[in-house]
Amino acid sequence: MSRNIELVIFDMDGLMFDTERIGHLAWERVAAKYQFSYSIDITKRFIGRNYDAIMAVLKDAFGENAPVELWHSESWKERKNIFEENGTLGLKPGLIEILNFFKEMNIKMAVASSSRHSDIVSHLQHEGVNEYFDFVIGGDEVKESKPNPEIFLKPCEALNILPENSLVIEDSYNGFLAARAAGIPVMIVPDLVEPKEDVLKEAAGVFPSLHEVRSYIEEFLCLVK
Repeated sequence: MSRNIELVIFDMDGLMFDTERIGHLAWERVAAKYQFSYSIDITKRFIGRNYDAIMAVLKDAFGENAPVELWHSESWKERKNIFEENGTLGLKPGLIEILNFFKEMNIKMAVASSSRHSDIVSHLQHEGVNEYFDFVIGGDEVKESKPNPEIFLKPCEALNILPENSLVIEDSYNGFLAARAAGIPVMIVPDLVEPKEDVLKEAAGVFPSLHEVRSYIEEFLCLVK
């Protein structure tokens, strides 16, 4: 990892907000409504994937003729219901602190999420963190979903920053693979899925929360005496 970090690229779901758990609860409600069997294992297969990849997972799990588009649409209605019930997406511990840290350091920040661009912007605005970010890209703006590196390379290109002077913070395995393919160091904060062996070996670090990520980067940049 470079000591000249100019850009930090955040994943969103499961890293910034507790939306992976909300999404799973929404799918459980839809499954109960339409009477099909659903499990956390299917949710885990979604993580880090865009709409097209999620459709492929659903068809693989339930068959080509299953009404997966309807179920997916219903799951998003349920997500919105849960958001309204909770009044928040659930900010992950340490999020505001690490955003303020990078802002104070004049390090640019981007969001690169497999969610749709409009949903990302809506979520950032809802939680009052949209003004921290210099660039936002969604899964509907790339040709291929993570683990393809495109979604991480585009912020670098747009902000004219070399991948080696960037840092990705992710929670998913597909995000790890995408960052590795992009040549960008990646730190992992696991959410629903425990990190695999190659993540533990090759990531710039695996941390229990964003609090520890911030502390590590402070020390790495020799800011803590």
